[in-house]
Amino acid sequence: MVESNNKIDLSKFTFSSGAELLNGEVIMISHPFGMDPEKKPKSVFLIRDNKGNWSNAGSVSWLPEGISSNVNEDKIFLTHWGGSCLEFNKADTIFSNVYKTEDDKNDPPSEIRFSKLVDGELYVGGTNRFIFKQVNTSWEEISIEAMKGEPMPSSFENITGFNSQELYAFGWEGVIWTNKGGKWSEIETPTDDILLDGDVFDDKVYIAGQMGIILEGRGSQWTELESEVSDDDIDSVCTYNDAIYFSNNFNILRLKDGELEVFVESTPEFSTFKLFKGPSGLWSVSDKHLALYNGKEWKLMN
Repeated sequence: MVESNNKIDLSKFTFSSGAELLNGEVIMISHPFGMDPEKKPKSVFLIRDNKGNWSNAGSVSWLPEGISSNVNEDKIFLTHWGGSCLEFNKADTIFSNVYKTEDDKNDPPSEIRFSKLVDGELYVGGTNRFIFKQVNTSWEEISIEAMKGEPMPSSFENITGFNSQELYAFGWEGVIWTNKGGKWSEIETPTDDILLDGDVFDDKVYIAGQMGIILEGRGSQWTELESEVSDDDIDSVCTYNDAIYFSNNFNILRLKDGELEVFVESTPEFSTFKLFKGPSGLWSVSDKHLALYNGKEWKLMN
C-alpha cells in the first residue's frame, strides 16, 4: 500500500533519518535529489501529518548527525556535528532554540557522532569519547578522563541503556563503557569491530556494527550472537513490540524468541538503511523509501 496524498513531490528528495511526535506527525531529514554533500550541503525538514500530507518545515545548510524524538514532551531534537542542537515542538512551525556544547566563540571538544534518547533523557557524544547530557537548554558533560585515553583518535558512535543509572556507550575498537549508578567502567568485549548502534530488549542489551556483528549482554557479561544471516554492517538497532530489529543496506533482520532471521529483503520497491520507532510503529528509512510497520504489515509512504 502506497500513500499518494502529498503536497510535496517526494521524488525530488532523498531521506537520511526521521522521528515521530506523539500526535503521529513524522519529521524527516531529507536532501535535494542530486545534492553534493561536500560542495553544497542542504537538509530539508519535511513533515508528514497523521493524514499523510507533507509540508516543509524549513532547511539548514549542513548535514545533521542525529535526530531524536521525546514523545513524553512531544519534542524532536536535531543535532549537528559541531555541537549545535535544534529543538522542534508541535506548537512551532520551524526548528528553534539553538544551543551548543561550548559557547559560540570556541570549537566544541568533540565532533558529535550521535544523539540518543534513553528513558526520556537526551545524550550526545562522539570523538574523543565525549558524552554530554541535555540539562534544560545546556549540555552537561558526563564522560570521564579515563575513557578518553589512548589510542587516539577514538570515538563513541552511540549510546543505549535502561535509564540514567545504567548506560552503555560504544564505538571504535569494539569498546563499550558502562555507567552503573553514576560510575563509568570499561567492559571487555569479544570484538574490535566498530559498534554503531544498540538498544535494550527483554532485560538485555544488544549492540551491533561492522561485519554484521551483534553483541548480547548486560553488565560485564557479553557474548557474540552466532549467525550466518548477514555479514553486512548493521547501521541501526531498534526494539519494537516483542522483537528487536537490525538494519543494514540490504535487509532488516529480526531477533524473536531467540532466533535471528531475515525479516525484510531489500528490493527496488523497498530499500532500508535506518530504523526508528514512534507511536505509529516501526519506521524504515533509506535514501529512496520511507515505510511504516504496524506489527502486521508494511506501508510505503512515498
